[in-house]
Amino acid sequence: LNNKYKNLLITMDAILIKQQFKIENIILGVGAWGEVRLGYDIHSNVKVAIKIIQKNNIPDLDRELINREIIVVKQLNHPHIVKCLC
Repeated sequence: LNNKYKNLLITMDAILIKQQFKIENIILGVGAWGEVRLGYDIHSNVKVAIKIIQKNNIPDLDRELINREIIVVKQLNHPHIVKCLC
């Protein structure tokens, strides 16, 4: 995708997240690709951790690693590991 469409997808992702979650200014952690913030599910008021990935200028190899992380985390089901809602 060219940059115009990548930016549009990033904007759409942000809109969808804001319809489901309230994101607080409390940073729970920082990593190579972004940060994790405290949030709440708007409909259930359940506390969640929201990983915000800065998608701009990420090399293709890192994009592949991010996609793999999402696939793996979505499959995990353990009481001591955060459940992926994506």
